[in-house]
Amino acid sequence: MKKNTNLVTLGIISGILAWIGFNKYKNAEKLNDIDVSPADRPFTFTGFGKNVVKCFVNLVIDNPSSLKINIDKLTVEAYYKGNYLGRVSPVKVILNPTAKSPISLPLEILVSKIVMMGKDVLTQKKFEILFRCFITFNVFDYELAIPYNITIDIKEQLNEYMKSSLFSKLFA
Repeated sequence: MKKNTNLVTLGIISGILAWIGFNKYKNAEKLNDIDVSPADRPFTFTGFGKNVVKCFVNLVIDNPSSLKINIDKLTVEAYYKGNYLGRVSPVKVILNPTAKSPISLPLEILVSKIVMMGKDVLTQKKFEILFRCFITFNVFDYELAIPYNITIDIKEQLNEYMKSSLFSKLFA
């Protein structure tokens, strides 16, 4: 009788462990569905510092998983026509389950890089910046590094900034 009880207990424990393992695997697979996209106002100029233009890159990260996810490192690099503009220092981010999380990341671009783009700013109908985003996170010892390329036309925000008093102070 005691032997049957031990077998039943072992069977129940094995079933629970298998169910937990299956759910962890199923949720880890959903991590591949995380999406990074530009926010409604994807780029915001905020001012300037010593030889730099300060701005924010505004993104939305969609977490379809039922898990709260801790992103260990989110890195964003900015490029214009293949020329490196700047990089957001790696940041940690927490994504709530089945939610879209807006994220604003500070970016500083050297004034010399802005001057290099000057003619294009004035003559191009679109002014597209390529943002390379890299997300690395761990969930249940499952590490996933996902690259994203997002192209954002910042012409409208750039025009607003150029009309602002902040821009005129930059070249005063």
